[in-house]
Amino acid sequence: MLFMEWFRFGAIAIGLALLAASIFGFAYARKLRNKAMRIVIRVISVPIGAIASLVVLLLIAGSGCVSHSVPVYSPSGKLAARIEDADEGAMGGETSVELFWAHGFRKQTIYQGEWKSVQQSDIQWNSDTDLVIHYSAAYNPDFRCYTVDIAKVSCSPR
Repeated sequence: MLFMEWFRFGAIAIGLALLAASIFGFAYARKLRNKAMRIVIRVISVPIGAIASLVVLLLIAGSGCVSHSVPVYSPSGKLAARIEDADEGAMGGETSVELFWAHGFRKQTIYQGEWKSVQQSDIQWNSDTDLVIHYSAAYNPDFRCYTVDIAKVSCSPR
């Protein structure tokens, strides 16, 4: 199963495409005979290129604060659950469990809670469509457990 953050990949690809378009526009403006058109194209290309490069850099830099566990597969291997820990520094962070299916192209968040509240050993498949998540409620019992159409998800404290 392919595990890829398609949203992040798509946003970086769009940012790189906008950056390439702004570089192309800036270079193309040099060949124009009309001076007013050259100025307009360059005035538009420079801010678009600056914003696109900033977006790409922020998306790449922000990806370092998120870590993922090894996926835990269902008995048939068609579904998989993976833990995502988002470290927010002094604010603590958040842990979520995502359920993947359709060869990793579809995903949905099935658990959200405190940072490091779920470990890989806390995720257990009872059957192909029955998933149990054990969480630690040591500091704050605030959590959200979501059920999806493809699998029955139940959450319980450790």
